[in-house]
Amino acid sequence: MTLTPKQSLVAAGTVVLIVALWLFWPSGISDVANLDSRGTTIIALGDSLTAGYGATSEEAYPSRLSAMLEVPIVNAGVNGETSEGALERLDRDVLQRDPRIVIVGLGGNDYLRGVSIKATEANLRTIVSRIHDAGAMVVLLGFRFPSLQANYGAMYERVAEEEKCLFVPDLLDGILSDPALRSDTIHPNARGYAIMAERIEKPMSKLIERVTAGTRSGAWPARAPFRVAAAGGIPRGRSRSSAPDRRGRSWSAALRSRASRTSARPRR
Repeated sequence: MTLTPKQSLVAAGTVVLIVALWLFWPSGISDVANLDSRGTTIIALGDSLTAGYGATSEEAYPSRLSAMLEVPIVNAGVNGETSEGALERLDRDVLQRDPRIVIVGLGGNDYLRGVSIKATEANLRTIVSRIHDAGAMVVLLGFRFPSLQANYGAMYERVAEEEKCLFVPDLLDGILSDPALRSDTIHPNARGYAIMAERIEKPMSKLIERVTAGTRSGAWPARAPFRVAAAGGIPRGRSRSSAPDRRGRSWSAALRSRASRTSARPRR
C-alpha cells in the first residue's frame, strides 16, 4: 500500500509526537540537577547491595543494569559500607572518575549498626551535594527498614526531592520477604538483583534518553578520556569513543542503537 503525501505527513507527525511524549512527558526528570552534565561515566556507589553480596559480580545489579541500558557502569559497591564510609571514599571512587550519573544506594548498614536516621540523612545530603558540585546527576535509591521511630522511606524521598535527584523508591519491596529472591535475610540472590536492576532501569532509561536527546548523534557529548581503573570499569586512558560496552561497542554506538530502537517507543 502506497501512502499519499498527506498520509505520509500525518504518519511522520505521529512519530514525532510519540517521541516527544516519551522524552518530555512530566516525570520528575526535568527537575533533576545537572541534566547538562558533561561527565563520561556512570557509577554505582553503595554497599553490599551494590557490590552484589550473595551472587556473582556479573549478577550484581550494576552489571545487570549495564546490560539492560547497554552502557558501561562502574560498580563502586563495598560490602559493609556505611554512608559515612562512602562519604570518606567519595573523591577516590567517584569524583576522580569524571562522573555523569551516580547511582547512590546507601543506608542499610547505618540502620543495622544503629546509626541515627538524622546522621544517615546528613551524610546522604553531603554525598549528593558533592556529586552535584562535580557536575554530575544523582539517582537516589530508596529503602524501607522496620522502625517504630524513623520513617526511612520518607527520608529518602525527602532527600531526593529537595536535592533534585532522580528517585527510585522502595527498591527492595517484596524481595527480602521472598525466600526465592534472597541469599540470606538481608541480601538478594541473583534473581533478586535482577529485579532491582529492572526497577532502576525504567527511570534511568528515560533519564538517558532525555539527556542525550539534544545531541546530534544521540550520544554523550565529547569530553576527556575515561579515567576509570576499577574492575568492571573502562581501562585507564581509553577514550569514550573507543571504550567498549558489554557487546564490544563504543558508547556512541551503543547510545545510537538505543536511540534508534526507542524512536517510536510509547511512553511508559
